Amino acid sequence: VRAACRQLCDAAGARRVSVWVHDERADAVSPLVAVGADVPAADVARRWSRLPVRALGDLAEVLRHRTTL
Repeated sequence: VRAACRQLCDAAGARRVSVWVHDERADAVSPLVAVGADVPAADVARRWSRLPVRALGDLAEVLRHRTTL
């Protein structure tokens, strides 16, 4: 996953790429991995806790309905 994120980061010219896991049953998201020049050395998943999807604003609808933003 990290290698794919690094490739996406390079291809898109992004500073950071993060992958989050969506738990539909709990209607929450959790960070899985982040890569990039400005990503802290500490593991992202340990620093951030699970977030309810409702806390994501417009992104909540994108996740629930699998649409583009």
